[in-house]
Amino acid sequence: MKNKLKNFIEKYDVDNRLHKGFWESFKNYESTAQEEFKSIFGDYDDALLSVSTHSISYHLNNWPILDYEIVEAKLLIEYDEEHTGYYILEFDLNGEIIDDTLKLF
Repeated sequence: MKNKLKNFIEKYDVDNRLHKGFWESFKNYESTAQEEFKSIFGDYDDALLSVSTHSISYHLNNWPILDYEIVEAKLLIEYDEEHTGYYILEFDLNGEIIDDTLKLF
């Protein structure tokens, strides 16, 4: 299973797409939810934001039918050295993006 997941990650460029998706989502959030953004980040400074890939995993969901298989990539977000949230990108088994989630706190 480990090798299949590793091949999937390489074939579909999962890590790069995770980071690209995060930045698109983050910039969209910054421009469309300005008040909420300011309440979390104050006087935002790019130099204080740090993101890193946390995990990439295979999920077999919808127990007991098990008819929903995804690969989930998760990125951790830190701002000013504090854990600020995460970003998740979900792929179907053909490498297509099916959902994303930006969670900030």
